[in-house]
Amino acid sequence: MLTSVEVGHLVSANKLDQNMKNYVCILLLGLFLGCASTPPAGHIPPGRISSISIGMTREQVISAMGSPESVAATKDQETLYYVEERPWWQWVRIAVKLKEGKVTEFGEAR
Repeated sequence: MLTSVEVGHLVSANKLDQNMKNYVCILLLGLFLGCASTPPAGHIPPGRISSISIGMTREQVISAMGSPESVAATKDQETLYYVEERPWWQWVRIAVKLKEGKVTEFGEAR
């Protein structure tokens, strides 16, 4: 038979075990949710560039690729920049050049 002191130790040990399990679950949940965040604007998965073609409008490009990371313009041309996220952080900058609101050229930025 267990004494009341031994029963008290078992109860407090079980509570400690349960608290540790709760803390570990909360920590793992936090890590999981932190890693599952949405990518920054203008970051695209590999192969997404294949969804655009010459002659598409600016609106069609943004609809297909999402908002660009940045935009540059000259007096007769606009360039939308994206970042293609490749494995092992080998990201590549993608440029989509538009003239008169239509795609004239796209691919890895030079």
